[in-house]
Amino acid sequence: MSLCSSQKLSLLLFGPTRAGKTSFLNTLALKTLAAVGRSNNESTTSNVTPHDVSVRTQNNNNLLNLLLIDVPGLDDSKLRISNDEIKA
Repeated sequence: MSLCSSQKLSLLLFGPTRAGKTSFLNTLALKTLAAVGRSNNESTTSNVTPHDVSVRTQNNNNLLNLLLIDVPGLDDSKLRISNDEIKA
């Protein structure tokens, strides 16, 4: 895939609570976008949150514009948002 610097790639991950969605987005962004959960098996992400991020590609050092969308986990332990709302 080839994107020019003015294009934005959107990435939304969804899956079970504590699957590592926020950790993955933080790693991809090369910075902390949002806090990650502790090992108590409780949800940390409480709502759908978009993050605009620009990163340099490794091969040709181009700037890649991303919209990383963080969402609560499916079967959210605090029941703040339903699975159907996340999927929508």
